[in-house]
Amino acid sequence: MQGQDVVTSDDQKLGTVIAERDDCVVIETGHVFKSKHAIPKSFLHEHDGVLRATVTKDVVDDSPKVDIENWDGEIVRLHYGID
Repeated sequence: MQGQDVVTSDDQKLGTVIAERDDCVVIETGHVFKSKHAIPKSFLHEHDGVLRATVTKDVVDDSPKVDIENWDGEIVRLHYGID
């Protein structure tokens, strides 16, 4: 999955996958001010080489920013209503 683009169901680009961890993918978003957000894999479906998220761009933008070195998967799962 690394390097794949992630888009919403309405074709808004969310970012690019830079890592996978704890049943989530970490995407890098933004053009100038980059940030990293995690999305549970259960919210993603591959279609024509692109990962489509079942959540909106706002939901991802409002999710906690993550640091690949300092990871808290519980906070991510809580944000997406999994835990």
